[in-house]
Amino acid sequence: MARLLLLLPTLLLLRVHATSQDIPNCVLVKPNPPNNSGAPAELGKEFTATCLLRHPLKADNIVWAYNTGIRNVQFPRKYYKKINDTAGSITFNVTEDMRSFVTCSVKDPYTFTPTDCTFVTYGILLDKGYPPQKPTALKCQSVQKDTKISNNVTCEWNPGTRDPRIQTEYTLCVEVVGQMFRRQATNSSGTVVLEIFPHHEIVKIWVEVENALGKVRSEPQEELADNLIKTNPPANVRIPEPAFPRSLLIQWNHSIDQSYVRLKYKIRFREKKSATWLQVPEEDTKDYQDSFRLQFLKPYTEYVVQVCCKHEEDLGYWSDWSLSAIKRTAEDQPSSKPDIWMNSALDGSALHVQLVLKKPVESNGKILAYDIIVVGNGEPKLVQLPFKGDEPFQVYEFTVQRHSVVFVEVTANNSVGVSPKADMAVPLTTPELPPVDGLVVFSQNNTFQVEWSAPQVEGPPTEYVLEWVSLLDGQHGWQREQRHTTKTYIRDNTLRPFVPYNVTVTPVYHRSYRDRLSFKAINLRPPGKPQTVTLYLKEGVPVAVPVVQVERTWKHSAELFWSEIPLEKRQGFITNYTIVYESNGIVASQTVPPHVHSLVLNNLQKDGYYTIKLVASTVAGSKSSDAFNMRTSKYDPGEIEMIVVAVCFGFLFLTILTIRLCFKNRETLKKKFWPQVPDPYNSTVAKWSPDLSARAGSPKEATLGDLSVVEVDVFEQKSLCGDEDKASLAALKKDKYLSEEHSSGIGGSSCMSSPRQSVSDSDEADSGQTTASTVQYSSVVGYKGQTPGGASSSTTASNSSSSSSSSSSSSSSAGINGGTSGSQTPAHTFARSESTQPLLDSEEQQEGSGQNHAGRAGSLFRRHHHHGLGDADGFGGAGGDGTGGGAGMRLHPSEQDEQDCGSLEFCPAEDAAGAEPPASDAHLSRPPYMPQQSGYRPQ
Repeated sequence: MARLLLLLPTLLLLRVHATSQDIPNCVLVKPNPPNNSGAPAELGKEFTATCLLRHPLKADNIVWAYNTGIRNVQFPRKYYKKINDTAGSITFNVTEDMRSFVTCSVKDPYTFTPTDCTFVTYGILLDKGYPPQKPTALKCQSVQKDTKISNNVTCEWNPGTRDPRIQTEYTLCVEVVGQMFRRQATNSSGTVVLEIFPHHEIVKIWVEVENALGKVRSEPQEELADNLIKTNPPANVRIPEPAFPRSLLIQWNHSIDQSYVRLKYKIRFREKKSATWLQVPEEDTKDYQDSFRLQFLKPYTEYVVQVCCKHEEDLGYWSDWSLSAIKRTAEDQPSSKPDIWMNSALDGSALHVQLVLKKPVESNGKILAYDIIVVGNGEPKLVQLPFKGDEPFQVYEFTVQRHSVVFVEVTANNSVGVSPKADMAVPLTTPELPPVDGLVVFSQNNTFQVEWSAPQVEGPPTEYVLEWVSLLDGQHGWQREQRHTTKTYIRDNTLRPFVPYNVTVTPVYHRSYRDRLSFKAINLRPPGKPQTVTLYLKEGVPVAVPVVQVERTWKHSAELFWSEIPLEKRQGFITNYTIVYESNGIVASQTVPPHVHSLVLNNLQKDGYYTIKLVASTVAGSKSSDAFNMRTSKYDPGEIEMIVVAVCFGFLFLTILTIRLCFKNRETLKKKFWPQVPDPYNSTVAKWSPDLSARAGSPKEATLGDLSVVEVDVFEQKSLCGDEDKASLAALKKDKYLSEEHSSGIGGSSCMSSPRQSVSDSDEADSGQTTASTVQYSSVVGYKGQTPGGASSSTTASNSSSSSSSSSSSSSSAGINGGTSGSQTPAHTFARSESTQPLLDSEEQQEGSGQNHAGRAGSLFRRHHHHGLGDADGFGGAGGDGTGGGAGMRLHPSEQDEQDCGSLEFCPAEDAAGAEPPASDAHLSRPPYMPQQSGYRPQ
């Protein structure tokens, strides 16, 4: 049992539900860590915990669990180990999720009497972490304090990459001549205070690290104490004497007395405008000294100088650099020639030349002016151009003849002297020298890389000029490259991204020309044809995109346009434009090349509402403009006018067609809309008299081929005027031979004593008729003014008269004039107008409406009797029974309003019966019908 306890780690059993003072003899803990601290446990390693129980608790009833901070988790029983009946252990792997106690719970199932040890739970709190790592890279030093070395030794080290996670102590230890100095430190540095600094003595230094899981120490470091020294930098560094053009004298003071440390020095310097330091070789400053002369410097250039020091025997550390001393060297004569370049433009026979000048790179002083000599046709021209120091280059312009050989010589001068001469020939227009081949320019490392091939020509270029110009602000620069160079970069740190540049490579040749005046050979350096590439140092998304505008719209299309993006807002090459348009949730787009700034959208909806955006794209991305709203037209331009014109032409065509049809069918339309109204006044019936056959000039034989037979049926109770009438009607009926097509349908008795009931060409009569009479009529042969023929005494004469007269009445002249009953009187024929047919038809309709009212209706109209009207007219007759000739004449109802009181009036039947019969006349003095006043009257 004792052997098992020796293998167990330190355990802390803390009672959760009761303290050990309350139940002192339930559990025996051995060993018990002091101060209730946690049990250290290394993460990822196995840990063993043991429970020692007191009777009646049994080891078989132990339950092990741990808490994750959220819930309790029981360990599997396979990790349990029973030591004896009162002791049990568990071995498990320590993990991060064991955030609280590992518990041991015990309950005795055989104890029925409650005791203090019936049910207890104890827990072990784990202090999880790692053992310390061994410190490395130990470095110690003692710095200068005032005029001697401090007795403080300060060290730094690397504690390792793993955090112990539990409390760990670091101790810095220094041993000097058997004497130990210890001091608590942080995890990476510490300082030990010695009694005095042990010059020339050996010291031993190390670091100890310890925590609950282990203890380690660094490798001891033994070295000479002087190897820990770091002095202050030299003081009062200065350049006292007047500057020379190419040298400076540097002086300083020692930082410590040589009795403590004998020093050596190190010097560095740079141009003030440069960030690169140049260092004097250490062999030149290894001695104990307090001054040094810098040589081979540039004239008229500001320099910055610093000095540091170290132990002469190369022990210890270099001091920090001293404060800077700044001095400008004196001026000297310019040692390099000015840099010149030309741009030319041809204007007719003159060539305008723009000479661009930059000061010499090694101007060695302040340039005061440029001396320019223009040589043309052997005549030199000297011009002095004052120098402007605030501009990167200056321009001089002049004009020469087109075909002349002209060259320029330029020198720069300062207060000391004149620079070497720079010369260049004016570019020749003919013959033009060839350019470089295969020029390629691309952006790399915030500058432009330029590559090309040398032109294949006899007498290759002597040099190349690489030129760049900003297209936004005109920033300009150039550099020269040697004849064998075909790859370089632009040495300019002022290049900016999102700015377009023109990069040009121009070869410069060496050619000999002969002066036309002096005939001397002239060696010139004319430039060849330049090659240019436009590009950006870095491309970006356009800053702004213009809004689309509508030029015009149609029903199914629209023409759009947009302005070009300003160069300063492009930030790159525009690869394409995309028009995005949306309507009713349907999105469509069209892409056009970058040089196109207008587009016609087709297949749009009629009268549709569209939202349009313009998207401009570069290789870096795209940007869209603000939305623009547009509505397509309801009609195309001119479509309304075409519709109106078409409707007008159609209406005009229909109008002309209608008028033409009206003129062509005017008679039909006249009869349709203005039907013929009978004109009784112009009817020959009005001129009828019993002696028609005796009248001269009668057109009897004109057209009497067609006759109408009118059959008149009379009630049995009504008799005709006399036996003579009946005999005449019988004779007419016997002689009926006319066609049915030409029947006029005029009916009535010869004396008009009673209206007829029907008109028919047949010989049969209705059942209600007792008597039938047939009266012959002839066709119309004339109008007013024609004289009907009189009746002949014989049947032959009667037929001849019937075939040649115009029909107008149906009464017998013999019956009307007095009713003489002698010999049988032949039937007369009457001439009438065709216009009386509607009147007769209306009379038939009125008469056929009812037999009971026929006689009454026929007596409603009567003729007023005037003087001159006698029985010969057929209108005289018997008195009160209404059978006389005057009572038999009826007018059409539409004619009633046109008759005045003197000609026709409405009278009751009884008044007509009592009227005085008119006197007989040989002929009619007034026609039985009044003439129409205005055209036809509707029936």
